[in-house]
Amino acid sequence: MVTPNGDINWAPSQPAGFFNASGTATNPFIAAQVASNTVDGNVNSIGHPIGPGNDGYYAQIDLGLEIMIDRIEITGRLGSDCCNDRLQNCTLKFFAADGVTEVHSIFDAGIPKATESISIPASPRAQFARVINDSQAAY
Repeated sequence: MVTPNGDINWAPSQPAGFFNASGTATNPFIAAQVASNTVDGNVNSIGHPIGPGNDGYYAQIDLGLEIMIDRIEITGRLGSDCCNDRLQNCTLKFFAADGVTEVHSIFDAGIPKATESISIPASPRAQFARVINDSQAAY
């Protein structure tokens, strides 16, 4: 969930993708766990990027236009599956409409096993939100 001043969730059904560290689009690690699952509004669906050993890969959401972002909610994998601690080493980054100009980042976000609501200081204007893997582990 990405909210700009007023609790409107801009993420559902927006284009989402998985990318390697150099920015090349990648397929999901498991075919059914596509990037669109990360913005479908269902906290029980899983989007799974490429596998382990790929430091810097990321999931990206295109919000469709630059908006002021004051909060983002991220939910890690829930339940008792193998991997509910996978978002422990990640960075959140926000980019302008060109997809290159970084407008804000939160390093080592350390998303817990449940939903985390993170306030974004100064409410930057951004069109793209990325969750970047800062470890060699898979998400």
